[in-house]
Amino acid sequence: MRYIKVFAPGTVANLGCGFDVMGLTLDGVGDLLEVGIEEGAGGLVIRNRSGKELPAKNEDNVITPAVMALLGAYEKPVRVEVTILEKIAPGSGIGSSAASSAAAVWGVNELLGRPFSGERLVEFAMMGEALIGGTSHADNVGPAVLGGVVLIRGYEPLDIVRLPVPEGFFYAVVHPDIVVSTKQAREVLPREVPLHDAVTQWGNVGGLVAGFALGDVALIGRSMHDGGALPQGVHSGLRCAEGRGARRRRPGDEHCRVGAFDLRPGRR
Repeated sequence: MRYIKVFAPGTVANLGCGFDVMGLTLDGVGDLLEVGIEEGAGGLVIRNRSGKELPAKNEDNVITPAVMALLGAYEKPVRVEVTILEKIAPGSGIGSSAASSAAAVWGVNELLGRPFSGERLVEFAMMGEALIGGTSHADNVGPAVLGGVVLIRGYEPLDIVRLPVPEGFFYAVVHPDIVVSTKQAREVLPREVPLHDAVTQWGNVGGLVAGFALGDVALIGRSMHDGGALPQGVHSGLRCAEGRGARRRRPGDEHCRVGAFDLRPGRR
């Protein structure tokens, strides 16, 4: 077998206003996987050496649907072995499932000689997100695979755009003492959004994209705001979810809150 070690970074999605369409990577935190392949053979083996509690069965691990989607498109028999060496804590809010899916498909693709583009790898990794959260969204796996800041312009078909990162742009992540699963969080989303709130969200998303494109961190900060749709439905719903099913944090478990800052001299 041939092996490669792959690191996939943690990610933050939504960025306030960009639900399911915006995401960025984080420095210094992520998943480290060792990926091996043997062409002409079959099977998928996943080993957990990270010390984090992960599903014992392959079918419950986000790596499985992501890798199987890639192998289905490759249309040739390949045996894949994945060893998880370092792992973001599940339920952390910084893309733990996305990092595993992204690292796995990137490693297999690299060992196969890069038959698939980065955008196709994002599509494969989205299958892991569908397993863990119920929907195949790309706002975490997109930046995890492609790096930097991304905009998902559309899903049918997938149209993903990398945006420039302004000089001096820093992103702070703070973890309160709760854990909420992705699936649980998405279950409390409102099914309808008032027109006024939707218009506010559209303006903020446009401002956020413009801020990255123009290198205007102040505009990014003004735009990184939920226009009202999510506070009414999601934030109150999450408080209820915390009372019903969210658990207090164990060592290594987190859920994140974020903020953007311009640390260039003379900036705020």
